[in-house]
This record gives sequence, C-alpha cells and structure tokens, in this order.
Amino acid sequence: MLRQSLFLFLSLLLYLALAYIYFGIGVIGHSGRIKGAGDDPFIWLWFLHWWGYAFSHHLNPFISHVIWVPDGYNVTKSTSILGVYLLSLPLQPFTNVLTSYNILCTLASAFAAWTMLLFCLDMTKKRTISLVAGYLFGFSTYMVGQTLSH
Repeated sequence: MLRQSLFLFLSLLLYLALAYIYFGIGVIGHSGRIKGAGDDPFIWLWFLHWWGYAFSHHLNPFISHVIWVPDGYNVTKSTSILGVYLLSLPLQPFTNVLTSYNILCTLASAFAAWTMLLFCLDMTKKRTISLVAGYLFGFSTYMVGQTLSH
C-alpha cells in the first residue's frame, strides 16, 4: 500500500513538473502575462473576479448588474466556473485573479493526466502503462491546444 501511495505521489509530482515546464514558466511569476490567446481568457478572469466580488458585497451571485446594464446578466446561462472559483480560494490571499487563473490553467493538465492515470491504474493494474496513458491524455495535442488558446 505504501508503494502504491508513493507511486501516485511521485506521478503527480512528475505531471506537475511537466505542466510547469510546458505551461507555467512563461506566466507564473510574471504578473502581466495571461495564459491563453484571444478574448476567451478574459471572460474566465471576469467570472473568477465576479464570484468573489458578489460574495464580499452580499450580492446575488447568479445575476450580475455590473455588465449588460440595466438589465443585468444571468450568470447561470453560461459556464460561470463557480467550482473553479472555489478551488482558487486558497490562492486568493496570496495572489491576484490573474495569477490564480494562470496557476489553475497550469494545474489543469497535470490533474487531468493524474486522473487518467488513476483510471487506467484501476482498470489495468499496470503502473507503466497507466503513467504513459496519463501523460498522453493530460498533455495531448487537444489539451495543449485548449490550454494555450483558451
């Protein structure tokens, strides 16, 4: 059991190191850079900021009158990433919204790879195959493309 836990921990560290090398070097620690291209990252940044703003100002977090004035915007009609905001809460005291966003984008591929490793390990019971499958999924061209462009 200890060997299995050690393997899972080391594989997560490996995936986190690869994610940092692939995606994090250019943005983490550089406060003015954003992960992604085009307009897509800005809506995610707005949502990350909105949830904290709404909660701290005792507003209805599901209806925003900050945008689309005077009618407002129904946040539930879009992917408003409340779960991602909740995951970013431990980062909030130490970073700003942009840095939190960049860290979460960097971690996404690593955790996708690790969950695929867990799935494959459960299905095959083979560590090497599961490690490779996790890498191939978490750092596939699709995942890299999504991370770099959205």
